[in-house]
Amino acid sequence: MNATAVLASLASRQGALYTIMMLQLTGYLYPTPALLKSGDSFDYIIVGGGTAGSVIATRLAQKKYNVLLIEAGQDAPFESEYPSLIPYLKNSHSDWNYTSVNDTYSYQCHKDKNVDLTQGKMLGGTGALNFMIWSRGNPKNFEKWHSITKDPTWKWENVLPYFIKSEAIHDSAIMNSPLKHSYGANGYIGITRENKSYTADYIKGFEQLGKPIIADIDGNRNGYARALITVYNDRNAVGIELITDDGRNITVNARQEIIIAAGTMKSPQLLMLSGIGPCKDLEKLNISCIADLPVGKNLRDHIAAFIPHTTNKRLTRGGVDPNEYPTGLFIGYASLNVSHIKHYIKFPDYEATGFIMNNMKVLIQFCAFTINFPNSLCNKLYEKANGRQVLVTLLSNLYGYSRGQVRLNSTVPQDPPVVITDSYSNDNDLDNLVDYIVDYLKVEETEAFKKLSASRVDLTSPHCDAFETGSRGYWRCYSLCMMSSLGHYGGTCAMGSVVDSRLRVRHVKKLRVADASVMPTLVAGNICATVVMIGEKVSDFIIEDAGSYNDVEHEQISEDQLENLSATFA
Repeated sequence: MNATAVLASLASRQGALYTIMMLQLTGYLYPTPALLKSGDSFDYIIVGGGTAGSVIATRLAQKKYNVLLIEAGQDAPFESEYPSLIPYLKNSHSDWNYTSVNDTYSYQCHKDKNVDLTQGKMLGGTGALNFMIWSRGNPKNFEKWHSITKDPTWKWENVLPYFIKSEAIHDSAIMNSPLKHSYGANGYIGITRENKSYTADYIKGFEQLGKPIIADIDGNRNGYARALITVYNDRNAVGIELITDDGRNITVNARQEIIIAAGTMKSPQLLMLSGIGPCKDLEKLNISCIADLPVGKNLRDHIAAFIPHTTNKRLTRGGVDPNEYPTGLFIGYASLNVSHIKHYIKFPDYEATGFIMNNMKVLIQFCAFTINFPNSLCNKLYEKANGRQVLVTLLSNLYGYSRGQVRLNSTVPQDPPVVITDSYSNDNDLDNLVDYIVDYLKVEETEAFKKLSASRVDLTSPHCDAFETGSRGYWRCYSLCMMSSLGHYGGTCAMGSVVDSRLRVRHVKKLRVADASVMPTLVAGNICATVVMIGEKVSDFIIEDAGSYNDVEHEQISEDQLENLSATFA
C-alpha cells in the first residue's frame, strides 16, 4: 500500500459516487426545483442554499412568505449521508474546488504549495461536507461580537437559544447530567459523541496532565473530550440576474429582501461583482461602485500544525463502517500557565483535535488527499506506522491575528475568486503556535502515552534540517511546513464594517448577508454550529423587519478599528 495506489482508488470511488449522484438517489429528500422565467417575483430571494441559507428559507417559508432559494450546486449527494464517505466530497462536483494563491511563505510543504479551500457546492453547503464536528465556541467569543457591534443581541445569553433551537442531542450521558439543560432535544440536527472504545486510552494522557475530562466539547472550558459529531436601483436591491444550467439569463425580483448566503468566498465575490466593495479595486475592473465597503477583507481561518504519533496499539479488525466516523476522535481546549482550579473559567488559547487512525488506508487518504501533503511524506508516515494505530493531532491557534482577503479575478461570475490566505503574515501567530506545541507535547511524558509507546514522527526533513530539533527555530519551520487549514473560513463581509448587527449591507437597502462571512472574528473551534445559529437569528431579524427598510442603526467601524478590537480582546 502506498499513497499513489490509495489516491487512484479514491479517484475511482469518487467517479462511482458521481455516477450515483447523477441518478439522484437522494432527490426525494429535497424539494422539487422551481421553474423560473424572467420577471418572476418573490417576497424573499436567498442566494445560496448552504448551511445558513437553508435555515433561513425554512423559517421564512414557515411564516408563509413566498421564498426563492437559489443554489449553484445540486442536491446533497449520497455520500453526504454517511460519515465515512464525507471525505470523498472534497475536490468533487459538490465542492467549489477553490485554491489559494501561493504566497511563497505558507504551505510550502504541500503538493502545490497552496491550500485547497474546500467549500460546499450543494444544498446544505459546507455543512454537508464538514467533518461533522459540532461546537458552539466560547461565550467570550460572542462578548467580542457584542463589543464590535455594540448590539447586545449578540451576547452569549442571547445567541444560546438559537443554538439550542437547532439541536437534537442523542447522548444519554449528557441528557442525564447537569449539561442537559444546555442542549436542545427537539431540533433538526442530531448530535452525539464519538464512541470508539479505544479513544479513552489517548484521553487518559491528558487527564494525567491535570486536564479535566468533560462531557461536551464547546470551547467554553479547558479540557479534553470525545467530539460531538455530527441587480441595483438607487441603492435598493430589487432583483438578481441568474444564469441557468442551460445557459439562459433571467432576472427575478424580490418584493422584500435579497439575502446573500453563498459562503465566505462566494458572498464577497457576488457583492463585488454587483458594485459593493472596495471602489479602487472595482474600478480597475470597470465595475461601477455603488457602496465603498471592505468586502473581501478580514478573511480568517484556523490554521493547525499536523503532529503525528505512532503507537504500539494494534489495528482493530474489520473495514470502515460507512455509518460510523472513520476515525476515533477527541477535541481538547487548553490555556497556557493556568492553575487547575481555573480550568473551567479560563479563556482557552489553543485547540487540539486528535484523529485516531485505526485504518492505514484512511491514514494515507487523510495525509495525501485531505491535507494534501506530498505522497512521499505520507508514504513515510505509513512506513513508520508499521501496522499500528497512529494519532494525528491538528493543533491550532484559536485566535490568530493574521488576515487574508478575497478579490475578484474577473467580471465573469463563473470564474473563481482570488483568495490570499496570508496565513502567519502576523509573526505573533507563529510564535504563539510554537508555545502551544511545546505545551501540548508534554503529554508524551505521561504514563498513558508511555504505555502506548507514543512516538512523534518528524516528516519535515530535509526542509527543517538546518534547525536543532526542538528549538524555537525548528518549531517555527515545522509549523510552516506541516500546516493545515481547518476550513473554518469567515470574516469577509464582517459585522461592523460590511454589514450592521442585523446583517444588513451598509448603504444598500433590502440586502443582507448571512453566512460565515459576517463573523467579525472566529469562534473557538469548528464554526458550523455558529453558522446554523446565524441562520436562525437572522431569520428572526428578517421577520421582525418585514416591510421596513430603514437605514442601518449602528455606527460603521473601519477595517483598522476592527483589527484593533480583535487584537485587544482576550
